[in-house]
Amino acid sequence: MKEVDFINSFFEEIRQPILNLYKKRTEIESSTKTDPTDYLTKADLFVQSSFLERLYKYFPEDRLVGEESGFSDYSESMRGRTWLIDPIDGTANFLRGYFPIFCVGIAFSIGSEVVVSGVLVPTSGEIYLAEKGSGAYKNDGTKIKVSNTSTLEGSCVQVDFGRRASRQDRLSYIVPTILSSGLVRCFGSAIMSFLIVAVGSSDGYVHDTLKPWDMAPGLLLVEEAGGRATQVDGSPINIFGENRGIIVTNGLIHDELLSRINEYMKRNMK
Repeated sequence: MKEVDFINSFFEEIRQPILNLYKKRTEIESSTKTDPTDYLTKADLFVQSSFLERLYKYFPEDRLVGEESGFSDYSESMRGRTWLIDPIDGTANFLRGYFPIFCVGIAFSIGSEVVVSGVLVPTSGEIYLAEKGSGAYKNDGTKIKVSNTSTLEGSCVQVDFGRRASRQDRLSYIVPTILSSGLVRCFGSAIMSFLIVAVGSSDGYVHDTLKPWDMAPGLLLVEEAGGRATQVDGSPINIFGENRGIIVTNGLIHDELLSRINEYMKRNMK
């Protein structure tokens, strides 16, 4: 089975169980991790364990890096076939219910290069897939592409305010983005924010740092849809490395956004 077909079939299988859990979200078990707003639910654990079971059936020699695995040493992943999963990205949105923007993100990498990825939006049933060099598309075959907005003042850019403990560190990215962009939005799900750029509904997304499973699924979608993603200094993103600022755009506003952020940092971050 091709990796992209494996992702698509898993999404088709897992969507309804996720929706069933979502309907019972006020009843399911949940806890917090390192922060009182960093939630872990039965849905997160169910999706990841279901994927792991399926992975070992079809690709038993491959490695898995998942948000709920507690795994933080990526050295082996940089040398072989690795799958990355965020079982529920936007768990706070899932749990609170009033803002149903959450998704499942999966990526497959060879070394540190993402070659296949997919995103499932359970509430709409939409599945988005990307293959390196073959474009990004919905699972019905419809191609997706980034927007053609060419100026920052006419753009809609997403930011992520994050959790209270790390918010101060994000100001160097958030403030110049807010002051320079025409419209600013915050959705509380990194992978969904990548996806929103990939389909052209937003022109950019700014974050200070992300875990591999938060970046990899959406990163390939954006790039294959014609967009651009770099660190704040313009260097490439390494999904298993240390990244200084994550800047994702339609490509047309990228240099201008980088310039505004770096100018602000130079003036204010002594």
